[in-house]
Amino acid sequence: MRIVRTQKRAQGCAKTILNTSMNAMKKNIRNLSKIGLRDFLVPCIQMLIHSLTGYMRERMFGHYSVSHSRRKYEAITKTSLQEGLAHEAMCFYSQLYKIEKMAKAKNYSHEQIKQIRQEKSVPLLAKFKAWLEEKSPLVPPKAPIAQAINYTLRHWDGLIRYCEDGRYSIDNNHTEREIKPFVIARKNFMFSASQEGARALCLHFSLIRSAKLHKLDPYRYYVEVMKKVPYCETVEDYEALLPWNINLEKAISKD
Repeated sequence: MRIVRTQKRAQGCAKTILNTSMNAMKKNIRNLSKIGLRDFLVPCIQMLIHSLTGYMRERMFGHYSVSHSRRKYEAITKTSLQEGLAHEAMCFYSQLYKIEKMAKAKNYSHEQIKQIRQEKSVPLLAKFKAWLEEKSPLVPPKAPIAQAINYTLRHWDGLIRYCEDGRYSIDNNHTEREIKPFVIARKNFMFSASQEGARALCLHFSLIRSAKLHKLDPYRYYVEVMKKVPYCETVEDYEALLPWNINLEKAISKD
């Protein structure tokens, strides 16, 4: 019940944001002959990004990458002279990833992935949590292993959320690979001029990489979106413009 109420409240908030943006863009269309094309497109792009990100932010929930938790134990094993608690924790992670590899190798559907996770990963995670809670009071509070255990327990709900839906990935390693081109060039982003400029840059990159991920040419995708945004009247109209929903054969990327 709580989740349903939260979703309804989020959808109501999202609709308010989108409707406000839509009305503002319609006003700009009426004044297009006076303000010029550039002055029309810039606020349109800003409102589109604000609307979409606001809508998605309202619907998001904590989903943490298991690999981030795993790395904390892996780092300890690399510097330890003998096997200890970190090695025991790594055994749990090894078993969890074996389940994921098996599902991928057998080309399971989303429903099958969810089922195998419920059957095998969930019981294993329950054992892991019990182990963490047992070992937590036994280690020095400032020791690296204590920090690793505390991090895992603190983010536990988000770390196990991937078991709720077969579409969710166990980690965000793929996303990290996707943003690598931007990480390499991040020194250039120091010249965004302002905090808002840097934020806008991040939002644009998010749309661009999502478009490329779905085999769309980013430029043609943006052109098509800018043509259709002024005529959006409902949340569904905006959702139809997202990279994974848009029907845009002529904008298919050549990459």
